[in-house]
Amino acid sequence: MQTIGELDPKDRIKKENHNVIERKRRWVINDRIKELGELLPKTNDPHYDVVRDNRQNKGNILKSSVDYIKVLKNDIQKLKQIERDNKQLQAENRKLLLRIQELERQAKENGLPVKDSTWKVVNPETLFNSILKNDWDTQHSHIKSEKNYTHCELMEQDIMEKDIMC
Repeated sequence: MQTIGELDPKDRIKKENHNVIERKRRWVINDRIKELGELLPKTNDPHYDVVRDNRQNKGNILKSSVDYIKVLKNDIQKLKQIERDNKQLQAENRKLLLRIQELERQAKENGLPVKDSTWKVVNPETLFNSILKNDWDTQHSHIKSEKNYTHCELMEQDIMEKDIMC
C-alpha cells in the first residue's frame, strides 16, 4: 500500500479530496447525534424514564432517540384514539340531548311540569374539562394530603398509573 507521499499528484489530490469529504461526513453525523442528544428529555421532562440511565455516547444517544420516538408515536396514537372517542361521545350526547328535548316537549304537551332550564347546551370542551378536573381531583385527593405535589407531578403520576394498568 502506498502512502500519500508516494502517490502521483493526481492520485494524491484525489485521496486528499476523499479524506476531506469523509471528514465532513463524519462531522455532520457527529453533529446530528449531538443534536439528538440535546433533544432527549431532561431530568424534569415527561418521558425522562425512557432515557434516564444512558451515558451520553453516540450509541446510547441513538438508542435513546429510537426509544423516545417510539414512546412519542405511541402517545400520538393514544391521543388520536381519545379524540375519536371524544367525537363519538359528543355525537352521542347531541343525540341524547335531542331525545331529552323531544321527551320534554311531549311531557309539556301532556300537561306534565317541565322546567325550561332543565337542559342547556354546553360547550363540549368546557364540560369535558370540568368532568376531567372533578374526576382527577377525586382520584388524587388522598395524594394531595400526603405531600404538596405540583399539578404536573400529579398528572404525570396519574399517566404512569394508567400505563401500568394497561
